[in-house]
Amino acid sequence: MAAVKSPWRRGLLVALPFALLALFISWKCTRLVVSGGRVAEPVAAEPPLGGGPGGPLAPGAPLASAKQARPGLEPNPPEGAGPYPSHLPMMRPPGGGQPVVPRTTWEKRLAMAQRTLDSYRESTKYPPLSRPMSDKPDLVRPHAVSPSTLPLWNADGGVSMSKVTVTQDRYFVAGSESVLFNLRCEDKEGKPQACDVGVAVARPTVSVDAGVEPRAELTFTDDGRGADTAAGDLVYSASFAPARSAFASYFGAIKVAIPMRTGGEDGFTTAQVTFSPDVPALFTRRVREVVEGGSLQFYIQIEVTTPGRYMLAARVDDANGKSFAYVQFGDELKAGVQEARLTLFGKLIKDSNPAQPVKLRDLEGYMLLENAHPDRKLVPTVEGVFYTAKTYPMGSFSDDEWQSDERQRHLDRYGQDAAEAEQRVLQERAPAVAAP
Repeated sequence: MAAVKSPWRRGLLVALPFALLALFISWKCTRLVVSGGRVAEPVAAEPPLGGGPGGPLAPGAPLASAKQARPGLEPNPPEGAGPYPSHLPMMRPPGGGQPVVPRTTWEKRLAMAQRTLDSYRESTKYPPLSRPMSDKPDLVRPHAVSPSTLPLWNADGGVSMSKVTVTQDRYFVAGSESVLFNLRCEDKEGKPQACDVGVAVARPTVSVDAGVEPRAELTFTDDGRGADTAAGDLVYSASFAPARSAFASYFGAIKVAIPMRTGGEDGFTTAQVTFSPDVPALFTRRVREVVEGGSLQFYIQIEVTTPGRYMLAARVDDANGKSFAYVQFGDELKAGVQEARLTLFGKLIKDSNPAQPVKLRDLEGYMLLENAHPDRKLVPTVEGVFYTAKTYPMGSFSDDEWQSDERQRHLDRYGQDAAEAEQRVLQERAPAVAAP
């Protein structure tokens, strides 16, 4: 026999037995399920989505697998299967009855389709611009900014063991508004400790196109005077009004660098705001209310200097001060004095059943700037309660859900998915038809 001279042929002959052995092992594993030293029977697969080789089943046709020919549905998992996971949906049986644990693939699909339909209907029963306050817990208070707790940065790029928490009462500042900063230092175990805060410096976050770059200095104190509300509480405060500084004509983001020493460590932390020097519109504080279409409409008077697309919002509290609704306006406004409508949806009123009279508070807004940064010019906020409505009988408001073409299309589609899955479940429960 001639010798194999080619190196790649020699390598092929060496690797071939190992490849055949790997294929044999893979073939055996696909046919057998080894459990406890015994060979178990293969588990029958659920039918594919399309209904098998013949494609989707015709209405009323039985499923091929004998496993699906079940007389009924059991309300509990089989013994030894463990509890049914609470995050998975239960199934409402065809024809009604108490929800049950889904068993087969089609029962699980029906349960998921039912939950999708129910959750979409529930989440869209109120219009997008008139929502429960529970949907927007972060907007209960205007200008809400989450506190930031970070270590100090030092000149070498390292970080300290101590940490500082920075809070500010707003991020966006318009016109003559000011922002309040508070600092609180803590050691590595989270216990408050004193800070020695240097002079903070405010600068633009980007280079100024022309002229001298604006700059402002802030002094943080803990003496109970000025911006600080309590002396010696280890909370250091400073107020910054860009309009009364070198930033009076600057539009954009401003970063404040705050040097300090705490716990024997030197470093700095930062804060940031966005300033709008010129305001595009002002609220006149005049409000008109009327019940229209089963909802309570508030017409907010606004004097617009710069026409454009505006986003406005207000919170609605009951007579006891509990917030229950967040109402918005989003549309084009022309120049001049005009009204913007905030709708308190009728069904939202009936479902919430607020103590009357309801009150509007913390009215805010901005003009949207498309393809720009910053992306908005702010309208000065009307803070606190600015309007109290009349008292109405609940019969004045409609209990109808909000409707739109888009919502109806989604409901129809999700309903069709649930109906198709329910039909499959009914076919599963039907007795298998023997072949002639």
